[in-house]
Amino acid sequence: MSEREKLVLVAEDDDTLRFLMLKQLIKMGVQAHCVKNGAEAVERAKAVSYSAIFMDLKMPVMDGSEAIRQIRAIEAEQHKPHAPIIVMTAYGDRERCAELSINDFLFKPVLFDALKQSLNRCSITGDDSGV
Repeated sequence: MSEREKLVLVAEDDDTLRFLMLKQLIKMGVQAHCVKNGAEAVERAKAVSYSAIFMDLKMPVMDGSEAIRQIRAIEAEQHKPHAPIIVMTAYGDRERCAELSINDFLFKPVLFDALKQSLNRCSITGDDSGV
């Protein structure tokens, strides 16, 4: 798997949680771009094809639900394949996620094993970690 295939986007407004996600992904051999809100996630998704997108639902400027809708529209408009989207939430938002086009769901704080399993389900793995 090439480095480009292991590039993910993390959209999380909490600095500590964003830092922890980044550290875990690096440990797994996965590169990440990080943004602080849904609007920034949409802008990144316009410019870069990600292997996966980790999206918080409750963020300032634009929430994750709207960002997901816009990202899916951009993918369709640009004829890009759908990037797997993994929702990260501290709340029981499974019902809210049922209406969104997502691939997986993680509770925060995201634990290493849960993150590794989610990456495996989305076929995004690192070379050095045995993921």
